[in-house]
Amino acid sequence: MEETQKTSMETPETAQEVEQPGEGRMHTRIIIAVVVVVVLALGYFFLVADRTPTTPTTAETVGLIDTKAKDPVARVNNEEIERTLYNSLVINLTNVAEQQGLAVTDTAIQTEIKTQALNSLVNNELLLQTASADGITVDEETVDSEYETLVAQAGGKDVLKERLKEARITTDMLRMNVAEQLVVNQYLDGFLATQDLSVTETEISSFYDSLVSQAGEGVDVPTLTEVRTQLEQQLVAQKQQAAVGTLLETLRAGAQIELLI
Repeated sequence: MEETQKTSMETPETAQEVEQPGEGRMHTRIIIAVVVVVVLALGYFFLVADRTPTTPTTAETVGLIDTKAKDPVARVNNEEIERTLYNSLVINLTNVAEQQGLAVTDTAIQTEIKTQALNSLVNNELLLQTASADGITVDEETVDSEYETLVAQAGGKDVLKERLKEARITTDMLRMNVAEQLVVNQYLDGFLATQDLSVTETEISSFYDSLVSQAGEGVDVPTLTEVRTQLEQQLVAQKQQAAVGTLLETLRAGAQIELLI
């Protein structure tokens, strides 16, 4: 999944500027949650957009998904990706985009949402297949623990049930997605542990100088000492994203991928 990034003097958690679409492409930070890992557990998407469940969803209202269609959206090394998962992801990406003030009726934004959803699913499936081939598994107890964490984060089982209803996924689908993502995360942790993600003082200083040069007149710019930790975290995150991006390029190059929509 590709994402146009714009760095600010804010921390990664608060930097959520939105740029408007330009000619021929979309410049926006739609999915803050997928900056580093590139893929995101589908089961976690209902937690990204905290909104009151509505029927129909915005994605359905603006015609981004067809809930009547049952055919798969892609095939990765002969493994089909269900349309239900695609619909759930599009619903939540649409919610996030809408929360950021983007016009989800805009054709360019709709195209970006659908493209990111499909690419995320393909990337996630590739990583899952690779992790499984490496013999990585997760036990039921770990899945149960993670599931209970999600219940607590959602505010209880009743709230979780409503979130899942809006995302158009079932509890069984959620548990399956949690199990799969735990496997993927374990694989990515091992992969990133083999990468050089160290950040030098020169890199931090250069990054800081570039941000200072972008600041407008009258802006109260913090000192390097005050933001050093945040800048280092952003640089590490960038290196993680680049490493995973390169990995995915390699996996996609060696895979048989059929996009069916």
